[in-house]
Amino acid sequence: MNWGLLKKDWAFALAISLVFIIATISGTPVLEKMERVAYDAGVGLTSRNLGEADRIAIIAIDDASIERIGNWPWSRSELAGMVRKMAKANAKVVGLQVFLSEPQQDAGLNQVRKLKKYVAQSKFPRSVRKRVWSIQRQLRAAERAMDVDAQLARAIPLDRNLYMPMYFEVGESLEKPEETLPRFVRRNKLTRIRESKANSNLPISTIRADYPLAKFGQVTAGIGHLNLSPDADGGIRKEVLLYEHYGE
Repeated sequence: MNWGLLKKDWAFALAISLVFIIATISGTPVLEKMERVAYDAGVGLTSRNLGEADRIAIIAIDDASIERIGNWPWSRSELAGMVRKMAKANAKVVGLQVFLSEPQQDAGLNQVRKLKKYVAQSKFPRSVRKRVWSIQRQLRAAERAMDVDAQLARAIPLDRNLYMPMYFEVGESLEKPEETLPRFVRRNKLTRIRESKANSNLPISTIRADYPLAKFGQVTAGIGHLNLSPDADGGIRKEVLLYEHYGE
């Protein structure tokens, strides 16, 4: 028997045991840090099987596109044009990872609508009626060109293969929400959930939600969250599949 080798193995095992004992005594953060290091090392050594990745296209907002189109945020008419192009390319599923919870309107849109209403309600002599009709057509064209939100809503394919994001603010609240989530958001919830007292990994609670405008959300295939859940060192190693929002 090779006693020298046995002594070396025994000493190595003792050293490892002492490290874990010290880590346990000092608290769980040390163990968690060791676990993260081991996880990162394992991921780095794992070979990637891309599978169907060659059929996935990422339309990025990069420096080249910003130089060509202009600074972000772009007009939603640009997003509408991209959605139409993807529809023509027969994209099976489109994920638009841009938060669209606030309206984007041209500063002069309200003035055009007021002028359009004024012309429609005014009485003009028959001699200028054709000219008035021409003015009304031009006002309607200006309204369509300036209402970029409506352009994007019309561009979303009728077969509803486009998904949009929302964001949750994490927190615990005993009060009822000021307003319930709209139906086009709530239709993405799970309806059959089995709860177990032994299961401690319950969904994370939230107190507020930012979701797309109704004109977008009502015509999408679905809505999913884009929350990130970083570890203590700021790294992203997991995705939270579900969040709980006031019992849903």
